[in-house]
Amino acid sequence: MNDKTLPYIVDLETKELLVATMNFIEMFADAQVDQETEA
Repeated sequence: MNDKTLPYIVDLETKELLVATMNFIEMFADAQVDQETEA
């Protein structure tokens, strides 16, 4: 494995982590809106 391959793998994992985090935040934000609407 050369030096160019490793950063690509790290970037891919970071991208997946970022997407998962954004999805979680979006889901949490939607839940907050639902709670405020019911209150």
